[in-house]
Amino acid sequence: GVVGVPLSSELLIGVVLSLFGFLNSFSQPFTGSLSDRTGRRRVFLLTGLALVAVGSAGYLVFTAYGSILVMRALQGLGAAFTIPVTVALVNELSDEDERGGNFGLFNTFRLLGFGTGPLVAGGVVTAGPYSLAGVALSGFDAAFLVAVVGAAVSFVLIALLIEDPERTDSEAADDISISVRNPDGPGLDPVFALGVATVVMALSIAMYAPLANVINERLDQGTFLFSVQFGATVLANVVFQYPIGRLSDRYGRRPFLVGGFVLLLPTTLA
Repeated sequence: GVVGVPLSSELLIGVVLSLFGFLNSFSQPFTGSLSDRTGRRRVFLLTGLALVAVGSAGYLVFTAYGSILVMRALQGLGAAFTIPVTVALVNELSDEDERGGNFGLFNTFRLLGFGTGPLVAGGVVTAGPYSLAGVALSGFDAAFLVAVVGAAVSFVLIALLIEDPERTDSEAADDISISVRNPDGPGLDPVFALGVATVVMALSIAMYAPLANVINERLDQGTFLFSVQFGATVLANVVFQYPIGRLSDRYGRRPFLVGGFVLLLPTTLA
């Protein structure tokens, strides 16, 4: 164990999964600010996709736990290069009265990958092994090969179809520190409050993943059924992203934020 904490398989899996989120979230303010300063969007997208591809390919080669952590770190950094830049592009390309709907559509496609990813991986692993050009390929390796191909296709599409938008007169802020207090009144800064709420929401959803072995044993099920259960949350998110985004353009953001977090309470306990 480490500092009295036993190193269970669930803990080790949780560390690998959390490393992606930590590097992704803590690096985004820096990559986003640098993209704003330089006015470059496409190069950040391409860099991020290249890191994701390298990280995914590493799972085909490395088997040591330390190496897996490094590959997961590369994927997290890759996401940090792509996420704030894609959000900025959606914002820059959207009219104000269409922003909620456009973000809903964008998140629909983004989350569609997160929702179908576990299903594809579970199906590929279950259907393996394979023979590719006379080379034996396990279901595990095939799943990550699919991820590498997906990142490569995205890289080509971005390189061919995306151009940097024209610079505006506004400049990126010199300070990337986090505002906790609301500068315009009492209470917390709205962006900080949304960030904290989002962390809690993500925690309640993501904690399901490291418990895969425990859940599969308790329910006497295999990898594919777990992938279906894990993907159901994201797929439901996909279905409702766009219509809720459009409704928030018409009726405001707060009712949907409050309603979503209230709904999260009983569903997490269940």
